[in-house]
Amino acid sequence: MGRPGGISIRDWNKYTAVEGIAHASVDAIPACGHKLGTPSFQAKVLTTPIPLTPRQISAIIPGTPESGNDKVLVHTTFKGRIEELHWSIADPCDIAFAKVTDLRKVRKLISKHTSFIASTSAAERPAVGDIVEVKLKLDSTCQWNLQFGTYVAPVQHATATSSPQRKTCWSPMAVFKRNGNNAVWGNNRINDVLLTSPNVAEGKMIKGEELADLSAVVEEELTFWKGKKETDLGAYPSLEKYWNNVGETRSDRIRTAHWSAVFISYVVDQVDSAFEGSAAHAEYVENAKNGKGGWTQWAIKGDIVAQVGDILVYPRWDRESQTWGGHGDVVYKISGTSAYLAGGNLGGSAIGNIMVSVTSDGFYNITGDGITNSSNGTYFVILKKRGQQLPSTRS
Repeated sequence: MGRPGGISIRDWNKYTAVEGIAHASVDAIPACGHKLGTPSFQAKVLTTPIPLTPRQISAIIPGTPESGNDKVLVHTTFKGRIEELHWSIADPCDIAFAKVTDLRKVRKLISKHTSFIASTSAAERPAVGDIVEVKLKLDSTCQWNLQFGTYVAPVQHATATSSPQRKTCWSPMAVFKRNGNNAVWGNNRINDVLLTSPNVAEGKMIKGEELADLSAVVEEELTFWKGKKETDLGAYPSLEKYWNNVGETRSDRIRTAHWSAVFISYVVDQVDSAFEGSAAHAEYVENAKNGKGGWTQWAIKGDIVAQVGDILVYPRWDRESQTWGGHGDVVYKISGTSAYLAGGNLGGSAIGNIMVSVTSDGFYNITGDGITNSSNGTYFVILKKRGQQLPSTRS
């Protein structure tokens, strides 16, 4: 969902105006014409809770005297991450384990997350790494307010295995690999499906078949979705055609299920009917891994030519199923030193402003664990139509 206007999250530790803090306790807007689901979410605690001043408490909790904190409850604020809503922001590591050179980047990432207000006993205060239940409210545009939320209760306390064990900042891919032997993605272990992806040999490059006609197909879909959300009445016909394309006709599923994978499946299928799409990213990735429809899967390492039609995938933890999932975006345009990707079910819509860097000679800029996009997400697997290893032409 889009971040609402108002006080900037990054100014939380700077402002003194109590009106800003009181904004967190405004009741939900009742006149919304649609439902976004339950206001309860699970969040990961990113920062150590900081006590609120008496004046701040008085503004947030009416009736609380400004002379001091409640004798029973301790009122604090912390930054938290809701995976399904903060998907576009890279998951920051615990600052305590970050390298000195990483601190500025980590702090910046943390500042983009939601500030939560907690009223607990001193012994029950949440800690960094805990998974907690939180609640959000709706803003004036009927979107979830991602600036402020309320802590409800603990769900799972952080354990030794859930925090970094060395003084470094784990990237999302590092965490993904660390859990690869135990976590499941689709019908297979992560390592079996993804971490065994073939790498490009030294002196070689990966190049496939470009799907030039895909640009027009994606542009048409993006034009339709401009200014629209999945909950709009006029959105159903498009959602229906995406789902029908993979054989799903049940209206209840079409209206409520995640549709990012069927969006990719639909647009690619319009220019390549051999592509075996699916309602799950894991399944079409596995189909490509098995060579179905002439598609191939590669680890994002070495020299890889950027081409329209490439599907890039990054890992994502699904709190509901407690398994690793993924999200795929498709390259539909390359201009200068940028490749533009489109994806569905992002903020309740389809967007095409996701960018990754391309070299002047047409190769993806690959750093660390993969390709980082303009939203700080890291793609780790790439699917190409008839991808093959050829002698590298990289200068």
